[in-house]
Amino acid sequence: MSSPNQANSLVSYVDKTAEEILVKGLGKILPEAGFITEEGTVAQHTSEYTWVIDPLDGTTNFLQQIPIYSVSVGLVHEGRIVLGIVSDVEQKETFYAWKGGGAWCNGERISVSNRTDVRMGGRNWISIFLQGCIARVDSCFRVFPEECAGDS
Repeated sequence: MSSPNQANSLVSYVDKTAEEILVKGLGKILPEAGFITEEGTVAQHTSEYTWVIDPLDGTTNFLQQIPIYSVSVGLVHEGRIVLGIVSDVEQKETFYAWKGGGAWCNGERISVSNRTDVRMGGRNWISIFLQGCIARVDSCFRVFPEECAGDS
């Protein structure tokens, strides 16, 4: 890339293309679902079920060739998050969880550590990573409070 505008155009193309692929595939799974997407490649509306998509979470890292970015997808049912998927493309790890189904990484069940210190030994990093993912999902829903509000 020779200029920031060219780099931004590439990222915009990657964002939009990935989002279009996700919308098409997810639309086949739940045709009646609405969509809230970062790139706006589809009409933004909520329904009983609503997909929330960030096709390139970590755009700045991607642009800077820092291999820390992901694809993030959530499913909301009547204002409540019922499914979340975060795919770390570079690390080849896909984290997912669904209401009542636990949390998983690449087919292996994961859980929050019982440790009370903050040292990064063992797999405590999963706890910290998932807390970060939850914070991102939460901040996403704060951006669209009226679309995602549900009975508490």
